[in-house]
Amino acid sequence: MKSFAITLMLAAATSALATPPQYELRFLGQGFTGARMNARGHVAGWIVPAQGPTRAHVSFGGPTPVALPMPGGYVSSAAYDINDRGDAVGVVSMVSHPTLGSTTPVVWRRVGGGYVVQVLSPLQGDTVSYPVAINNVGDIVGGSGGIFGNSRGVLWTDAGAVHLTALGGAAGDVNDRRVVLAGLILLDLDTMTSQTIDPPYQKMAGGAQLNLWGNFAGTVTSYSDSCANFPARYIHGTGWEILGSCSNYTSASAINDHNDVTSYYSLSYAAWVRLEGEGDFAIASLVAPGQGAWYYPSSSHINNRRQISIAGVEMNTNQRGGVLLSPIGMCAADYTGDGFVNGDDYDAFAEDFDEAWPGADMNHDGFVNGDDYDAFSSAFDAGC
Repeated sequence: MKSFAITLMLAAATSALATPPQYELRFLGQGFTGARMNARGHVAGWIVPAQGPTRAHVSFGGPTPVALPMPGGYVSSAAYDINDRGDAVGVVSMVSHPTLGSTTPVVWRRVGGGYVVQVLSPLQGDTVSYPVAINNVGDIVGGSGGIFGNSRGVLWTDAGAVHLTALGGAAGDVNDRRVVLAGLILLDLDTMTSQTIDPPYQKMAGGAQLNLWGNFAGTVTSYSDSCANFPARYIHGTGWEILGSCSNYTSASAINDHNDVTSYYSLSYAAWVRLEGEGDFAIASLVAPGQGAWYYPSSSHINNRRQISIAGVEMNTNQRGGVLLSPIGMCAADYTGDGFVNGDDYDAFAEDFDEAWPGADMNHDGFVNGDDYDAFSSAFDAGC
């Protein structure tokens, strides 16, 4: 069914009437670049050191990300997504940085208190293969092709790589209902039926990230050379909504299950967030005073707890790397990030604590010990 409804909602108009909520900022490590984040605030990414190859890491909220293991024979790696269990997906390469040559798809499986790496198969004959998303069911999707592009959509299973012909191109995301997003195509992996979302009238569009309800964040493109792109989201039953002003270098980069959306303007280093029901805010305006002078030069991710992962630069100390912004007063006992405090949180924390899993480091001091157990127990007993 065609939907040409498009709503223009400029960020400045909304923000003028709204008071920004206050956020705590945590620096995730010098040189760490975050990609996607899970419900617990754990971030997949990589570090490019001053000397040496790029290496995949996962941040668990503290200042020292955990390096992910490398399979033999490879030089560099990068992690692109992490699910709530802690499994991460990404690529390894035989050159110093994965973007410079052929890439091999991998998944890092959580085992005990650490990780083991599993090399995945590309589509036959392909030399550039990259998983970009893993859901909580365990589905892994991405693209596979050659050094000059022409990527095809892929689902990695225990039996190998499956070409998702209905997508027409690389997959960009998969949700927990097993729906895959590729551009404007939604593919249900259970039924293998697809739906194509029409762009707004006389516009082009593409999706970047998908939420549980099948709504997605992305970009609407006009036919103007001077000001082509608009950050946007698509909501089933509503249609397209423009979330900000035009720029040649902008996109909405992430959406959570509340339909909150983050967007960015790369040339002006402007990052914004639409908090549903509250307003549109410059991400810089969310950070409570006294936490440094930061600017945010890249796109970001937002989870259901409204935590925001983004690259940051502190102008006085020259700290450069990923930062995690968390709402002040966020419930520490909601360990699973599902919006409730119950036995599921206690069981999940107990499992992680027993395995000394880095995610159980509640106070972010780099250790999993009795202090973390006490911190979680106090929050759980308080019911917050």
